[in-house]
Amino acid sequence: QLVENFLALSKNAKAAAIAVDPAPKIEGYDLPTAVSDLVTKMTSTSTTTSTTTSCNCEVISVSPWGSFVGPLNALVVWASKKQRAESLLLISAETNASPEAIAELYQHAQEENTLV
Repeated sequence: QLVENFLALSKNAKAAAIAVDPAPKIEGYDLPTAVSDLVTKMTSTSTTTSTTTSCNCEVISVSPWGSFVGPLNALVVWASKKQRAESLLLISAETNASPEAIAELYQHAQEENTLV
């Protein structure tokens, strides 16, 4: 559900990324592969499905995971180096917002006198 919500929120983004902890937590379960497979499945579904997105979503394995600093830094490096992004909007997996609300937040962040 979280990946589906994230993809819905990022449907208008030029690119998106999901940071995951690759350290084994459950024997035989590979979280990065599971998330990658789910992203692939959801981005290649029928265009009649509301979860379909045309954005390029990449899964980034972050090790060591530690606290939020490692994953946050990995996402910032991904955006600045790989995407050459001029702006970056970070959304927590627990975020409950509509794509319209995210778009409005982004528009406000583009104003020269706004710090978000």
